[in-house]
Amino acid sequence: MKTLVICPLKKELTEFLHTVRSCQHKVFPLKASDRAVYEVPSLGVIATTGGHGKVNMALSTQKMILDYSRVENVICLGTAGALGTSVKALDVVIGCHTVEHDYKTPFANKSPQFKTSVSMQEFQKLKESLEEPFRVYFGPIASGDENITSNDRAKELKVLTQALAVAWEGAGTGRACKKHNKKFYEIRGLSDTANSEASFDCAKNLPKAMANATKVLLHLIEKGQSSKAETERQPETLPDLY
Repeated sequence: MKTLVICPLKKELTEFLHTVRSCQHKVFPLKASDRAVYEVPSLGVIATTGGHGKVNMALSTQKMILDYSRVENVICLGTAGALGTSVKALDVVIGCHTVEHDYKTPFANKSPQFKTSVSMQEFQKLKESLEEPFRVYFGPIASGDENITSNDRAKELKVLTQALAVAWEGAGTGRACKKHNKKFYEIRGLSDTANSEASFDCAKNLPKAMANATKVLLHLIEKGQSSKAETERQPETLPDLY
């Protein structure tokens, strides 16, 4: 399997697997010592949980990379809070990079950033071909071990990072991918708008937000498979005319 999908929470993984099955992909459990791991052969994917917070996610991502040496791509897939007025609950954000907003690099006083492997060109092709009722955005995602549940803090974070969404774990996955030279992606379905109603909205919207994020991910994977097949297709041998 070349792609690892790692969801922070068990309920996020459950919704991911439910959507994958509803799209007619078969899912098989794998034997693992410390966590539930699933394989989706038709997509070249293995999927598991990483745990809540940056540290848990970093450790889990690193363990999966070491245990499954064929993994080339790692996708942090989960829910997030929307930042700003342009993005809404149930939209999806594909990260162009992940900003670790609650940590500053020593001496430089800058928040670490982890660039993702989706290009603007790939995003534009996706947006043109994806026919769904929700919107898909391409921009920064803020990552930090902090619940953002007030309008003032959300506005402050938006100014600080220019992010479209905020969640906890992306920087953990990004750091592990950087260490082990793996391609990193972060895709978030927006479950709330990072305000005082975030807890209630997240519980209500998580299934649909994860379904939307999963549909975007499936589209990216399937488009990638099509492009690879086209590249690998050999020209037909012409008959000898002489």
